[in-house]
Amino acid sequence: MKPRCHPTLLRRETPAMWCRHCHQETPALGPAGATGPRCGRCQRTSPPTEAVLPQPQADTGGSPHPEDARREVYRTLRSAHATIAGGEAARTLRHDLEHTPLTEALAAPHTRSAKRAPAAPPLPRPAAPPAGSTRGQLIAWLMASFGASLLGLGIGLGCWSLFGDRPTLWNPALAAAIGGQGLLIVGLLQLLASLWNAARLASGKLSLMHDDLRRLRRTSEAEAGRRHASAATFYSDLTRDAPPEMLVGNLRGQLDRLASRLRS
Repeated sequence: MKPRCHPTLLRRETPAMWCRHCHQETPALGPAGATGPRCGRCQRTSPPTEAVLPQPQADTGGSPHPEDARREVYRTLRSAHATIAGGEAARTLRHDLEHTPLTEALAAPHTRSAKRAPAAPPLPRPAAPPAGSTRGQLIAWLMASFGASLLGLGIGLGCWSLFGDRPTLWNPALAAAIGGQGLLIVGLLQLLASLWNAARLASGKLSLMHDDLRRLRRTSEAEAGRRHASAATFYSDLTRDAPPEMLVGNLRGQLDRLASRLRS
């Protein structure tokens, strides 16, 4: 009895090749000549591997000038700081490496899209006190003083009318007392309004001073991070949730030291 072979074992295996036009593995047709075998799908030949490899660029010789390198470092830092300060507007929906904010910030100037840093908001000027506030306080004080004087005069005339047997002075005393009370009440109300306006202006000035102190603290932290710049300081500040200005100042200080070393 003769042994029977499986029909798939009698088939001749077709050599395979990687076609760079089809971007997949296809059967190779024909012998591997100078230009290589032909693709069984697109009927085109693929060049040898040496022809596809990129040619090494010629060395221009010499390192870039330290001043140019420093300018490029500062330009990169400004772009990164603008990207950080942009907040939500600086985010992108793409997640590939070419369109991340860090890659765009570190890209070369001729490949990076020109982006203008957002202008800093103008500092609010402290509101000057209105010219009529001092005059209103003076009028209120005069009205209150005149009302108190009239009230005292009315009380004095009333006492004289009662104890001095002068009934003709009762009506003028009553009118003076009532008028003095009215003027005193109006003057006190105006004084309260003036004091409330002055307190509001003082509160606004205090809030502006608080904002200035906060801005000064951020600047001092950034300057301190720049003066004591080191990798250990940067990571310690990062772990204790330091403000971004201090971290950027630390990075700028490290880059300044690196640029000074390259210059020397």
